[in-house]
Amino acid sequence: MNIKRCQQFRNRNSPNRFLLIAVCSIVFCIQRTHTQPLFGILSGPGTVVSSVENNIHAIYQDSQGNHWFGSATNGAYRFDGASLLRFTVSDGLVSDRIGGIQEDALGNLYFDTPSGVSVFNGKRFTTLVPVRSPANQWKKRSGDLWFKGAAGTNAVFRYDGTTLYRLEFSDLRPGTYTNAHAVYCIFKDPKGNIWFGTESGGVFCYNGTALHRIVEEELGQLKDGRVPGIRSILTDNDGYLWFSNIQYQYRITKNDKTSLEYARVQRVPTSERQQTTLPYYTSAITVSNTLWMTAYNEGVWRFDGRTLTVQPISKNGRKIQPMSIYRDRSGVLWLGTDNDGVYVMKGKSFVKFNP
Repeated sequence: MNIKRCQQFRNRNSPNRFLLIAVCSIVFCIQRTHTQPLFGILSGPGTVVSSVENNIHAIYQDSQGNHWFGSATNGAYRFDGASLLRFTVSDGLVSDRIGGIQEDALGNLYFDTPSGVSVFNGKRFTTLVPVRSPANQWKKRSGDLWFKGAAGTNAVFRYDGTTLYRLEFSDLRPGTYTNAHAVYCIFKDPKGNIWFGTESGGVFCYNGTALHRIVEEELGQLKDGRVPGIRSILTDNDGYLWFSNIQYQYRITKNDKTSLEYARVQRVPTSERQQTTLPYYTSAITVSNTLWMTAYNEGVWRFDGRTLTVQPISKNGRKIQPMSIYRDRSGVLWLGTDNDGVYVMKGKSFVKFNP
């Protein structure tokens, strides 16, 4: 295996310090105003509905056992086991396009959207409105929440429980930012490193002292012009990082304030990869020793370390296009699809979820 060294980013304004990140000087923050814990939904916003919409891109189960479904166009849905509620901008969400859902230690829920971050404390939604801060706050702490923000903003967001910080990316050449650096996914690995998958600008890693970048052919625009994007990052049980594709996996051999080095290997045999049309997936999870991946038109892939199994999903002769996969607190697998709402695993098959 060849060991490679990735690009590193330095703070040009402070050459005498070992803060190896390239960031702009503008930071935004907001004071926290929503400290009450979530004890299930109380009387307040939300409309009772009978079904979720077709485009579901995010799924999350909160600490109270409620399942949340984030749609691409119509807000968020909450299923408490008995009834289904829909929340939209009319109820206080900053946007009806939900890209991710998280929860803090107090039980407040956070909805990541292209227009900002909305927080729900069980009674009402609050939007985190950014304000200017005098210095960048690239840090990481165990309780931080990270958000993608909007495409074209050249930024990600870190919330430390008090302040939401806007953190800027910058290329080695100032002023060269494009939508290639738009963040599609964020992942915290078992060692606490924060990884950012981009549209076609590779993968960034922040280790607490430095921001590094990995650029490889499969992590950017393909030779035929297609841009799959790095939509999912995870670590398998053997410690390899998977960056939204089954072509190459990465073993990190060094990650400190000066550099990040890695070995690029092929964990999925060529004969197995040939089953797929395009070796990219949109989301993934690990269950025991098996990786489960959503492959859009090709349904769901499973890789057990040796064999790749392709499991198409269809209804009435139409291909179902899964976008996200989620394992809830009971171990049940859920799919958010791009064209038929939510699916849930029953036995060995995924079936349409009907509240």
